Amino acid sequence: MEHFDFILFIDVNNECQDDAKMKHIKYDIGLKKWVIKYNYNKFMKDETLKPPNGYKAYHIYISNLVNRKEYIDTIYQKLLQRYESC
Repeated sequence: MEHFDFILFIDVNNECQDDAKMKHIKYDIGLKKWVIKYNYNKFMKDETLKPPNGYKAYHIYISNLVNRKEYIDTIYQKLLQRYESC
C-alpha cells in the first residue's frame, strides 16, 4: 500500500472564499491555487472524501512518484464514482 499525499486543485470563485475556508479548502500561496490535500490511503478507503458540493476539482497533483499517471487515473475514477453516487 502506498503512503503519499496528493492535492486536488479546486475551482473557488471570489464570493465563496470564506465558505471555502470553512470546508477545509486552503489557498496555497506557492501554487497560487485553492487546494484540498488528501492522503492516498485514506482517500481510497473513505467513500465520503471528495470536494464539497458546489466545488469542482480540475487537477490532481502528485509529486515525487515514478508512476504518478497510474495513481492520478485511479484517483480520477474514484472521484467520478463518488460524484455519480450523489
